[in-house]
Amino acid sequence: MIITISGQPGAGSTTVSKILAEKINYKLITIGEIHKQIAKEKKMTIEQFWKYQEKNPKQQEQLHKQTDEKQKHIAETQDNLIFNGKLSAFQIPKAQIKILLTADLKTRAQRTAKRDGGTIEEQQQNIKNREKMERKDWKKIYGFDYIADKKYYNIIINTNELTPGQITE
Repeated sequence: MIITISGQPGAGSTTVSKILAEKINYKLITIGEIHKQIAKEKKMTIEQFWKYQEKNPKQQEQLHKQTDEKQKHIAETQDNLIFNGKLSAFQIPKAQIKILLTADLKTRAQRTAKRDGGTIEEQQQNIKNREKMERKDWKKIYGFDYIADKKYYNIIINTNELTPGQITE
């Protein structure tokens, strides 16, 4: 079985993916970690990398195509996988379970500030900027909006009042 877990920044998709993969003994493929590794190789923070991508649309499109092909190849050649990536539900149509995690901006900013530091207000602005860029760019590249186009998901969970353990259950 293949499961995809997508989510708004700070909604808990990475944490839940890790817990679920360990709980059911599935291999976890985290697209965000792949991007962070590429940023690190370029000696950039992930935030710097996003800004670089925004200013270099051809490079951004190439990165997405490489990541998409890698996901598709893994999904075709392996089983018992969890893909943690915002676009994974769209890129792996054969996935049996496609989950979207959502939460309100304040909750996501609180979680992100606790995890990454900074104030809640700073994190709210960071999240707004990130979402705006991702949704605009990905709509242009792919023709869909990973948050608004909910028909691609089997399960949608609002994580506002839930712990990672509760979400996983």
